[in-house]
Amino acid sequence: YSPDGKKLLFISDRSGNDNVWYIDFEKKDTIQLTSDNNQFFPSACWTPDGDYVIYGKGRRNIKLYMVHKKGGGGTQLIDAPAFLKTIDPAVSADGRYIYYSQRRGSWNYNAQLPQYELGTYDRETGKMNTITSRYGSGFTPVLSKDGKWLVYGTRYEDKTGLVLRDLKTGDE
Repeated sequence: YSPDGKKLLFISDRSGNDNVWYIDFEKKDTIQLTSDNNQFFPSACWTPDGDYVIYGKGRRNIKLYMVHKKGGGGTQLIDAPAFLKTIDPAVSADGRYIYYSQRRGSWNYNAQLPQYELGTYDRETGKMNTITSRYGSGFTPVLSKDGKWLVYGTRYEDKTGLVLRDLKTGDE
């Protein structure tokens, strides 16, 4: 849902190919935000002001993009390194940082851990930073609305669990 609760973001192939859409409950209409052919859109989220949508797009090396709620061409946020896959965006309460899951290289059987780690993208400076370093990986970040907490998934042996991080202190 958008921050004001008036729109619902979703990925659909209703146009013949996967694209990012939202339902506007007030206008009782659907709006197509992207118009791509033969792309994969694994995830998307709203910015806190409700004006933009951050989404992952690509085939092998998925990158993060941003598009205005009225549509348009959008802009790629992360373009390098070429082999970096970025998915699962979550935007900080102040809108400055985008948290995401990142993976270097392609998927394969019997891969060495970690598979994914969490990264941040600073919308003001364009800088990226890796914020986890766990053997069991770090993936699918979720932020509290007040901007104080981050929850993410990780693996330990054959189990998946959640880690709660205090964003002010970094304590987990």
